[in-house]
Amino acid sequence: MNFLGTSYMVRNKTGERSIIMIGPSPEGLGGVARVVALWQRSGLFEDNSITYLPSVDDGGRNKVILLFKCLADFFARLPFNRLVYIHTASFNSFYRKSLFLFLAIFFRKKVVFHIHPSYFYLFITAF
Repeated sequence: MNFLGTSYMVRNKTGERSIIMIGPSPEGLGGVARVVALWQRSGLFEDNSITYLPSVDDGGRNKVILLFKCLADFFARLPFNRLVYIHTASFNSFYRKSLFLFLAIFFRKKVVFHIHPSYFYLFITAF
């Protein structure tokens, strides 16, 4: 369990954790949150040794505190995982998730940086 009590840690058959997935809380209202909740209910996390760490939720929590708690949990779990799967979108989501991306690259982990395209073209061309 992570600092927030909301991590979804699963071990593979040999007891190792394989994948860390970062994204919004599955209890959220957004499209990615709904997909993650569906994956969770379908058994995808258990079948593939995925530890899910929510980096943001739709509740009234302070997003900065939630982000730092998720980063601390991520940093603690990173050495024990082979792959990091990061859901991101435009604007603030991209900046938040880039922190996880840089840490994963620094520690030489394989990364899937899944960019959800809503307004992403407008966001990236504004640079």
